[in-house]
Formats: sequence, structure tokens, C-alpha cells
Amino acid sequence: MTLIVENGTGVANANSYVTDAEYVAYAMARGLDVGINAPAREVELIQAMDYLFSIEADFSGDRTLSTQENIYPRKCVCIRNALIANNVIPKELKNSQMEGGIAAKAQPLLINGSDQNIERQKLDTLEVSYFSGGSFQNVRLDRVENYLKPLLKNKTNMMTRV
Repeated sequence: MTLIVENGTGVANANSYVTDAEYVAYAMARGLDVGINAPAREVELIQAMDYLFSIEADFSGDRTLSTQENIYPRKCVCIRNALIANNVIPKELKNSQMEGGIAAKAQPLLINGSDQNIERQKLDTLEVSYFSGGSFQNVRLDRVENYLKPLLKNKTNMMTRV
């Protein structure tokens, strides 16, 4: 698989906002680990894109083109009280994708699963205790969310319940 980078023009089949080289340089500058080779890093970046798609409704502005496949480019987006051009991929979005890629190396960003609601199990004389309010996991992506805040409608912390 190869990364196809969205450059702000609505690139067909684009699956990333950053190149592999940008991702590696970003991680190295911060002393963070990414995949050992380009195919592993591409998977991380694409998983980060999947996460961004999962929160698309939270983004400010509207898609620039009715035919575009990705969240950006967008129109009517202000960052720090400045309107950004319709063909710009904001640095904040690129950084959030790279942070998501780094997180994806260590943990799933989106989880498919079932919740059994079990608090405690005991084997001898088989005892099962259930949570009253249900059990769940929270995926915390603070570093991703830090960069996303200026791009979102509601600029408060997000926490994905899975």
C-alpha cells in the first residue's frame, strides 16, 4: 500500500494528510517511536485517518468539494480567529494525524467489541458479579486532541467511549 497525500485539491483516493518522511521527521524530533519500515508506518497513518473520520461531525466548516473523499479541504474554518484558505490542510490536522499514528502503534484507536458488563468472576462455586451501570473503555488520545481543538466546533476535550 502507498500513501496518497491530500494536498488541499481533493486528491482522488487520498488516504493521508502527511508523507512518510514528514511522519518520521515529526516523531524523531519528539523522540517518539513509529513503525520500523514504510509499510508499518503507512498502516499507522491510515489508522489515524480512520480515527479522524470517526469524529468528522465535530469538525468546523464544510467540505470544499461535494465529491471529495476526505474531511479536508474545508471552507469556513477559522483557526485562532483567522479564516484559513479553502485549499489549505492545516498543520494542526497534520500533527493530529501523526500523533494518532504514533498512538496507533501502541493501541487500537477504534475498537470493535462487545461489553459483557462483568465486574468480577469466581471459579469455585461459580460466582459472577455484574456492573450496575455497564463497563466500558475510554480511549484517551490527549496528544491528538490537543492539535485538533482549534479545528473542532466544540473546542473542549473529547473522549471516545468504546
